[in-house]
Amino acid sequence: MDAETPVQSDADGKVCEALSLMKEFVCEARIQLHMEAPGAEPLELSAEVGERVAARYKQHNQERASAEWPAYLRQLDRIDSGFRA
Repeated sequence: MDAETPVQSDADGKVCEALSLMKEFVCEARIQLHMEAPGAEPLELSAEVGERVAARYKQHNQERASAEWPAYLRQLDRIDSGFRA
């Protein structure tokens, strides 16, 4: 198997999931900081909106989250191709 063919083991899946969740957390934290910066009260969304958003994330994670792993590996290869050793 060559370096261009990413294989996702169970451990890789957990790392991929952790990276995706951390990436989302950082994005959400930035959004929250931007919302609070002007001093305005943030809007509180209804439970219905929260449930719809949660359902979309769940569907995304089931259908596409593993597709991010090859992209993460390509990024790491550009930074340090020896990380696989």
